[in-house]
Amino acid sequence: AANELLEHAFVFGRHWYGTPRLPVERALREGRFMILDIDVQGALQIRRSMPEALLVFVLPPSDTELPGGSKREIALAQNSGAYDGFVVNARLEEAVETIGEMVAERRRSKAAPRDCDQDSHQRQPGSSASA
Repeated sequence: AANELLEHAFVFGRHWYGTPRLPVERALREGRFMILDIDVQGALQIRRSMPEALLVFVLPPSDTELPGGSKREIALAQNSGAYDGFVVNARLEEAVETIGEMVAERRRSKAAPRDCDQDSHQRQPGSSASA
């Protein structure tokens, strides 16, 4: 059925990818959170269908060696309005801690839907988690 996928996209002009809806919804009903590795197309779909979702884009420490497609994806993410925040992955432990703080903050706010017009925040790991 058409509603079986939470998000789906044709990526790199070669492959269809998607996230099944039921396992995500089941985990959320059980009070767990889900971590999805999705592209910007998928994030936009999730933002529309689950506005309360916490969407974080993990940035590389530098874009000097990224191929052009990756640079375009980052620019698209930064201008999409889909993300609640951006975390630079300069040091893995710090990036994980920063994202953990964002999750804790969201849980404290009882998953209040975000204002889609609000500016996204880019955070360096270890900085304040006030998204």
